[in-house]
Amino acid sequence: MPSQAPVRHRLPHEGRDIIKRLWFSVKGLGLIPVVPAHQRSRDLAVAVAFGKRVRELRLAAGMTQEALAEAAGLHPTFISNVERGYRVPSVPTMLRLAQGLEVAAGRLVEGVEG
Repeated sequence: MPSQAPVRHRLPHEGRDIIKRLWFSVKGLGLIPVVPAHQRSRDLAVAVAFGKRVRELRLAAGMTQEALAEAAGLHPTFISNVERGYRVPSVPTMLRLAQGLEVAAGRLVEGVEG
């Protein structure tokens, strides 16, 4: 029996328009927070500084990204994204990073200013 390609279900054109209108009406009501540009740039700077700090601690411990990921129970790609400032971990994930690096959680944020 020949295998069939998976069927991709798409909304009809009208359905996509309805969803788009709903999104913008919800956004217009203020239900979705809009972050000012100056705050976004500050948040990006904090993310980059935090990532540099994680990288410094990882290298000081003589670990690879893969070794840290395994020790912290995270994916190596996530570690890479944190170090480059593309992702900001949640507090529980920061605690896992600190545990994987075998440092106090406070050391992760030393020198990171927002």
